Amino acid sequence: MADLIAEKEENPPDDLLGRQIVKLRADGTYRRTSLAGMGFLLLVAGHETTANMISLSTVAFLRNPEQLR
Repeated sequence: MADLIAEKEENPPDDLLGRQIVKLRADGTYRRTSLAGMGFLLLVAGHETTANMISLSTVAFLRNPEQLR
């Protein structure tokens, strides 16, 4: 994640991390390690919710086969 942040620092794109780089630099509070931690948290949180939703959807379809059709 730190490598990704370092790449985005050169030319911040219009995405969540890029916007944070621009904003935090303007505020004078930019720290690469803090932003890398936030990026990692978002990655893990996104993975967890997606994995859980796939599992729950599978259970729901197995319990309600008419919805699966």
